[in-house]
Amino acid sequence: TQARSDLEGLRESHRTGREALETRLREILERKGELSQLVRAPQPDPELVEIRDAKRAAAKTLDAARQGAEKETREKQEVLAKAKDAHQEQEEKLQRLRTRRNELEQRRQTLLLQQNPGEESFLHFLRTSRPDWVFDIAKVVREDLLVRGDLNPELIDTPPTLYGVGLDLGHIEAHLAADEEGLRREITDVEAQGAKAAHEQEGVEQGLADCDRVRKKAGETLDLANVELQRINTRLSSAREEARAAQRQVEQSLREAAKQAQARLAERGQAQKALETAIEDLNRQHQQAVKTR
Repeated sequence: TQARSDLEGLRESHRTGREALETRLREILERKGELSQLVRAPQPDPELVEIRDAKRAAAKTLDAARQGAEKETREKQEVLAKAKDAHQEQEEKLQRLRTRRNELEQRRQTLLLQQNPGEESFLHFLRTSRPDWVFDIAKVVREDLLVRGDLNPELIDTPPTLYGVGLDLGHIEAHLAADEEGLRREITDVEAQGAKAAHEQEGVEQGLADCDRVRKKAGETLDLANVELQRINTRLSSAREEARAAQRQVEQSLREAAKQAQARLAERGQAQKALETAIEDLNRQHQQAVKTR
């Protein structure tokens, strides 16, 4: 009948309208689920994340370079320390040789003075006026007195005593000045020692010059290493600051993403309520329409 046909049309219209509204509601509910997930775990701008990761990688690379530079600087410091020690050792050795040569030269001058004493000296007087002095006086007189020229020596006929005291001089050795042949041998030996010391000094001076060059080179190399380390530290400091700034941008992007997701979630919530209200209104209208039939 016509009434039944109209009722079927009314139900079909209601069903079609309700399905359309429910489809939109399901879409909104699905989108709300996605937005809720974004609110709980917001995603930053991928481009900002890429920039941050690149900044972090650059800082990591520079940090590795800094560690390498620090290691190289420590090695250069050790090289310089060894060079300084070697230089100090050569300086000390040179000082010892100079002292030794001075001592040998002083000894040589003393021996030469004894070999060729001045005519006013006590030694010259003994050799020319008392040739047998080597058996007695040479054993008791102080060596420094022999070369003095202010003693005014003279021969006095006295018993063989020392200020009235007799001594067995056979147990006492005479000064080297009493043995002119021995004096010549001693001079030759001292001169040979002096020549040897002079030769050694030349070698040490050359070694000292070499050590000085090595020390200066090590110092210059260390200075360059320190400059490079400082340069890397400066770059690393800037890179770390850039990485921190990039991280702050990522964090800001996260906050903005969460805020936007929350706002869209609220919009979807309102849309959900509107659709639910629309469905309720549609159902109520349909019921009223059916009752009037």
